[in-house]
Amino acid sequence: MNRTPLAQTLLVQALAVLTCLATGAVLIWVTGGDPILAYGGLWEGSFGRPASISETLIWATPYILAGLAVGLAFRGGLFNIGAEAS
Repeated sequence: MNRTPLAQTLLVQALAVLTCLATGAVLIWVTGGDPILAYGGLWEGSFGRPASISETLIWATPYILAGLAVGLAFRGGLFNIGAEAS
């Protein structure tokens, strides 16, 4: 198959997300929980209402900026793990 690099990158990322969701579902099920209910609550709590979306963005922004800072330094050839997100 002849895939473009972008398509291959997106496929790898999608498979990584699906693998993590499946692994999490197995762990939830093994510990006696309901994976469907757990993932439904996760979705509802993060994206279910406009207030949830804004709260998710408020909590996620420092982590996103810290990740960008570390990634930018790494791209520039520096090794910086001094970012603090909390």
